Amino acid sequence: MSEILQRGIAAQYDRNAERYDRAARANLLAGRRLAAAIPDGRYETLLDVGCGTGFATLALMERFPVRAVTGVDVSAEMVERFREKLGARPDVQTTLLVSDVREMPVADASADLAVCSMVLHWLADRGGAIAAIARALRPGGVMALAAPGPGHDREYVEVLRAVRPPVPAPMVDVFDRAQVFPEEVERHLAAAGMDALDVWVEERRRLVPPDAYLERITAVGSHVWSHLPPHEQEATLRRVRAGLARAAGPRGFRYTFTKTLAIARRAG
Repeated sequence: MSEILQRGIAAQYDRNAERYDRAARANLLAGRRLAAAIPDGRYETLLDVGCGTGFATLALMERFPVRAVTGVDVSAEMVERFREKLGARPDVQTTLLVSDVREMPVADASADLAVCSMVLHWLADRGGAIAAIARALRPGGVMALAAPGPGHDREYVEVLRAVRPPVPAPMVDVFDRAQVFPEEVERHLAAAGMDALDVWVEERRRLVPPDAYLERITAVGSHVWSHLPPHEQEATLRRVRAGLARAAGPRGFRYTFTKTLAIARRAG
């Protein structure tokens, strides 16, 4: 991730931290599906990369006897929300770090289980990120990944392309760049010394009110248009909101969301 992009993403997630849990609740479901797919085992030390407000960790703590958690995220405000939640678990040793994954001060071979949920798509060097996470795993440790898959949010992309005057190109192009393909994940895992145990794609069709959909998009991706002057941001979002309203049926806006998920074990 470039320093400029990292700062932009961190700043926007800082601003959106308060509403993130409400707007991006579907990411909680992704965390639970990852937790359910992990092989049985005694995972006591957990590393959560791109931890956000802790969706994935909390799901994993429901299933496994986690004794120590290290959370890493570029957004200090998201980390603070996670810290508040972990206050209910004083029995768990907690280390929360504001850092990029490539530079995270986490010891090699220190974790039994590592999770990276709904973060990989924002990273320019996905292979480097997976390699950094793999180094933090003990031999035999497990990595769980979830990211937007091929063709996610394609109905919204069509809405954006139809808006007039056109929205800024990055608002549309980001959906192509954010796709994470299973073949790509398998390649990066192999290069990092990981054995892919399970790699799959889920496709879901969701029906939501247009305003709820736009709230999710804003909570997870407002850095894409944050470079615009405030009045242009407002005007652009008005056009997008109108386009969503036109595309929605009487019961709401139906869209397709795909996720690429993977479970892998470090060789050794």
